[in-house]
Amino acid sequence: MIIRNANKQDFLEILSLNQDFVQLTSELDFIRLAKLAEYSCYFKVIQDADSIAAFLLAFAPDAPYESVNYQWFQHRYERFVYIDRIVVSQEHQGKKLGAWLYNDLFDDSSEKGFQQVVCEYNSQPINLPSQKFHTSFGFKEVGNQRISDNKVVSMQARELF
Repeated sequence: MIIRNANKQDFLEILSLNQDFVQLTSELDFIRLAKLAEYSCYFKVIQDADSIAAFLLAFAPDAPYESVNYQWFQHRYERFVYIDRIVVSQEHQGKKLGAWLYNDLFDDSSEKGFQQVVCEYNSQPINLPSQKFHTSFGFKEVGNQRISDNKVVSMQARELF
């Protein structure tokens, strides 16, 4: 397995992976994914033989990204990297691929002079696996945001320095 930059030839597999976990991410189509790839500061995949096993998509503070969660961080931090989504295929769950991508993102973000890596996960209803994962990497809650009547997200940040 290798980590490498995502490219347009990966998009169909990335869209399929995203669809498998759409209840935890959000809908994507080819055109939207191409636009997000253009805006991203980090978009990498883990390739396993002939397929994509995982991907991570993140944005710097100057991206023209209209996500309310991204904008929440944009109003509070200057030099951050926002994790928009990370997806690990069902067959590769539990193999530490998410950790591998996070560590690569932390290294990349530090090298580029960013101060924090930020993200959110569902706190209502609670996404316990995500909570455990982010806590293990030193993320701390810095706020929360109601997304809908039945959904609240925990806003998380991890200092890089």
